[in-house]
Amino acid sequence: MSLILINSLWLFVHINLFVIGFVNVILCKNKNLLVVLMSIELMLLGIGFGFIGYSISLIDFQGQVFALILLMISAAESAIGLSLIIGNFKLRGNINVSSINCLKY
Repeated sequence: MSLILINSLWLFVHINLFVIGFVNVILCKNKNLLVVLMSIELMLLGIGFGFIGYSISLIDFQGQVFALILLMISAAESAIGLSLIIGNFKLRGNINVSSINCLKY
């Protein structure tokens, strides 16, 4: 495979993952917190694929290191998000986005 084809495939995967996650967060009628969290994770994965793809095409390791740091931040964000979801479920009995504004009471 030529380098141009490899770059276009990385770009295609990068953009599609980000757009699928973004559409799920914005346009999804099912406002479930777990779906929103997974969509945000999908967006972060798409950004990581973009960093890795451009790092390979530019023959530079900084993008791969930044993608690794992004994955670590994403893992921490998902752990905190899941703990908030479990706390909201224990308190309210559901995990809808509409009940998240009542979390302060």
